[in-house]
Amino acid sequence: MKRLLLVILVSLLAAIHSNIAAQTIDQALERHRQFNMMRMDGSSENDIYSMLHQCYKDYVAVINNETPGSAAYNKAKDGLLEIHQFLYSGAAFYQSRGIDQNVAIFAQAYVDVTLMDAFRYEPFVKDERFSTIVYLAASTAYNNHQFDKAINYFAVYLSTGDKRNRESIYEYMARACIGIRNHELAMSVL
Repeated sequence: MKRLLLVILVSLLAAIHSNIAAQTIDQALERHRQFNMMRMDGSSENDIYSMLHQCYKDYVAVINNETPGSAAYNKAKDGLLEIHQFLYSGAAFYQSRGIDQNVAIFAQAYVDVTLMDAFRYEPFVKDERFSTIVYLAASTAYNNHQFDKAINYFAVYLSTGDKRNRESIYEYMARACIGIRNHELAMSVL
């Protein structure tokens, strides 16, 4: 009797998970479609980028909750690759408007896609434009006292080989280490 109940419970949970996963990828695909329609029909840039961010979050949720190689996982990967360039555009748009909170959201999303395990073999271009957006992601994380994130982004910036801002990167990376009370790491950065 207990085994039967366990089998029923496991089957029910599997069915629920499958249904939620289908809804999530379907939701992401629908938001992606809406994002593309909004770009074509002249919607406001604020509305377009708001939809883009929702689409991004949906795709990331699928990547984080699905088995690598599953249909939903692969669709989410493809979707993220398609919207990746627009995340950069979103950061640039909000930077030109001086809306730092949204600059952080889009710059960090842009960089985070390149850091996901799902894309470890993807040949993202890491040129001057990439180092600039990584710098934005790092500085906005630092300014928002998200020191762990800032340290990660500072390390990514340093790995690009870009010589600009290097001194300030080391300084603020050390300060971020102190902010999380990792004095040993702070000393190694300096």
